[in-house]
Formats: sequence, structure tokens, C-alpha cells
Amino acid sequence: MKNNLVRAILSLVVAFGLWLFVATVISPESVSEFDQISVELVGTSRLEKQNLMIVSDTSDLTVNLVLKGNRSDLNSLDKSDITVLLDLSDIDGAGVYELECTVSFKSGAAEVQSQDPKYITVEVKEQATVTVPIHAIDRGSLADGYAVDWDNMEMEYNMVTVTGPKDVVETIAYAGIDIELTNKNYDIYGDFDLTLYREDERAVVDVQYLSMSVEKIRVTVPVKSAKTVSVDIQPDWTGWIFDQSLVTLTPSATQVTVMGDQSSLALVDSSYTVILNMKDYLQSTTQTVELPLPEEIRDYVTCVDEIQVQIEITGLEQKSAELSRNQFAPVNCSPNVSITLPTTVEVVIWGQTDQIKKLQTEQLMIQVDCTNVTVESGISAAVCTVVGHSDLKVIVLWEGQEVTAASAER
Repeated sequence: MKNNLVRAILSLVVAFGLWLFVATVISPESVSEFDQISVELVGTSRLEKQNLMIVSDTSDLTVNLVLKGNRSDLNSLDKSDITVLLDLSDIDGAGVYELECTVSFKSGAAEVQSQDPKYITVEVKEQATVTVPIHAIDRGSLADGYAVDWDNMEMEYNMVTVTGPKDVVETIAYAGIDIELTNKNYDIYGDFDLTLYREDERAVVDVQYLSMSVEKIRVTVPVKSAKTVSVDIQPDWTGWIFDQSLVTLTPSATQVTVMGDQSSLALVDSSYTVILNMKDYLQSTTQTVELPLPEEIRDYVTCVDEIQVQIEITGLEQKSAELSRNQFAPVNCSPNVSITLPTTVEVVIWGQTDQIKKLQTEQLMIQVDCTNVTVESGISAAVCTVVGHSDLKVIVLWEGQEVTAASAER
């Protein structure tokens, strides 16, 4: 009787153990939660080949999973055993896509019961690349008596290549480095960050998905002693045969800054007069003028500012014509030089508007003063005037013409 009781108790223990083993170890209904599983992107190279790129933040994509399976398999799973992939291979154009991830396991068997989020949204745009110049942008003003020698500034790179969304890249005009000048009286050097700018000089703000070939460059900006000089522009009317009231001169500045070493600057006067030979101008133009600095310091002093004189001429017109050889009268020819003109020669006649409108070119006679003509200089050294019209100026287009000035010696 006693043995039967022991057998019954033992059977109960074995049965309970089997039930406990099945319930806790091999039950197919067990579930486990795995949070913050990293998502890996695949197929990005295919996007690049199509000049496409993702413009969504995919740097820290994760999902939360609820897995179902044998408890023993689930208990043996670790986050590192779970792979979650987001496949981009089927994307073939710009747009917004909702994609489902695929989940796999290194070992064991499990089934995804739920996933949060179930879909991941990505935005795709066209990708473009542009190479733009790098410009220095001065901020503030140097200490008095100093100037920046921009012409001799040294930059590690002059261009930068930018890649990113096409709609943003197409707005980029240049990259800028900010040079802080305020109260400085010494050379400026160091590593400077690049900022991208649009054509309207406003900074590009949508830079999150842009990449640059360089983001920082080494720059050296020379700062030199400087001096302010007054400049007076004076016209020389010698050889100007028209009314002076037809001409208006407007200089871009009346003062310029010159820089260099102290000893050279000491030889620079406080003011200079620049002469414009008006006979060289027959139509409106803009002329850059040079400061007439002493010859001995020109290699050691640089003019920071550029003076441009706007020359506005009104009431003058030109007329082109083809004149015959008979309409040219050479005078003052050397006995040792013989002049041979082509059958026809192109000329340009300048004069006041009413004169040019009435001008009969077939009746013109051009005097060719050959005083300065030699075999070496050719006919281009001759001074030409319109006979009987001192108020007209003629330009003879000798260039390209078959004109000879040959020696008459035998």
C-alpha cells in the first residue's frame, strides 16, 4: 500500500514537471518584445546610379518588434541577432514612399507578431553636383592706416564641389569665407569654414543634405600699411576738334587708398592729377585710370581702389564708307618712300549728328600726311584729315588693306 502511494506521488511530480516544461520552454504561443532595433538601408547604390538621394533623416531609424515563437528560441534571441532591412531598390524616381521593412534572425525560429512603425516614410529627390568659386567676404574695417592686400591673398582651394538635392544645388552661386577685419593691423590667417551663398548674396539655408568636397580651408590675408590719396581727373583737349560741351566726365572716386611698406608710402604724394587725352575718345566709354606714382616705387606700392572714369559723349555720330584710291591725297612724302594704296579703302568719319546726316562720302577727299611714314612704320603712321572739314575726324582702316610703303631708292 505504501509503495502505491509513493508511485502516485512520483507520477504527479513527473506530470507536473512535464506540464511545467511544456508551458515554460516549448510553448509555441510565447511572445517577447524587442525595442529600438536599428534599421539598415539597402539599395542606396542603385539610387545613386539614378542620380537620386534620400532627403529624410535616416541616421537613427529604429523599430519596435513583438515576436512570437518557442520560448526557448525567444529566450536565446538578442537584439544583435535581429536584422531589420529597408530595401530601396525598387525606387525609380523622386517622390515620397512608404516602405515596409523585412526582419530576419541569425538563429532560432520566430515570427513577427507586430511592428511599430509598420511602414517607414522616405522622401527621395533628384541629386545634382555643382562646382562653385570660393570668395572672401570682408567683415568690419581694419585699424586706421591699414589695408588688405586682396590680390596676394592665399587660399588653399579656389573652388568647391557641392552635391545634394537638385532644387537646392541649383540655387548655389558661390561659397564664402568670412574674414573678420575689425580693428586688425596684422596679417590674418587660419582655417575658415565655408558658407554657401545664392546669387542674391543670401546664405543657403537648406544645407542638411548637402555635401562639400571641402568644408574648411586654410587662408592667409596680408594686411599692409596704407595711405589715402586725393585724385583729380583733368581732360586734355589737344586734338579734340569737337565742342567740349558734348563730353561729361564722371570719376568713380576722388580718393584712393594705396598700400605698401612705410618707406615706399613716404614717397607717395597726398594728391595726384591724372590727365585724360580726349582725342583718344570718340564715343561713350568707361576708362580705368592709373595713379601716376613715382617710377621707383611702382613695384612696392599697390593701389587698393580702382578709379574708373565714365566718359559720356553725346551728339557725335559715325559713318562708315568705302572710298576709292582717288579720294586719298598723300602729302609730305619722303623722296625715299613710295606709297601704294589699294583700289578702295574703308574709313570711319566722326562728326556732330547734323553734319554726319548731310555728309556725301563720295565727295570727300582725305589728306594723308606722310611726314612720319617710313618703310618700317608703313602708311599707318600717316595723319589723315578730311579736306575742307576741320570739324570732322576720319579714321582710316589701314589694317587688313594691301598698303605698301616701299623704298624709292634705286
